[in-house]
Amino acid sequence: MGGSRFVVLMKDIAEIGIVDIKAGKLSGIFNGGNSELYAPDATCSVGAAIYPHNGASYIELLEHIEEKIKK
Repeated sequence: MGGSRFVVLMKDIAEIGIVDIKAGKLSGIFNGGNSELYAPDATCSVGAAIYPHNGASYIELLEHIEEKIKK
């Protein structure tokens, strides 16, 4: 995979569903869901990892996300 990468950290999430909502909004910006911010030449893949379920360290969480996005 090429391109830029960035991480969004969310703290004190009350429900896992909130992560899905936020990921969907982020994806929508790049995939035409927000006409004001739409970037037609850009695409994005969004992955999520939940501490400690998917990893106990920052590196483990990022590795989990990378693995899921590659599938």
